[in-house]
Amino acid sequence: MKNVYRIKGLILGIILSFITALLFMLLGQIWAGGITSLWGESWLYFSVIIPFTITYAVLGRYFHNRNELPNIKWVNVE
Repeated sequence: MKNVYRIKGLILGIILSFITALLFMLLGQIWAGGITSLWGESWLYFSVIIPFTITYAVLGRYFHNRNELPNIKWVNVE
């Protein structure tokens, strides 16, 4: 059951990495003068997919192992 959260983190990381790489590529092309391709450069996708999937898999496992997230009150209202 613990691996389910790791797999969910991997899937979320892959999806968010594709969205981030696509947006970064589109903004760069717009600022450069126009959109020439909707797919973009493959190095951009590879440079984003690996860190995102590792990070989200670790975070998924970390938050699953936490019993309760800390409830920090920055301002004491009495």
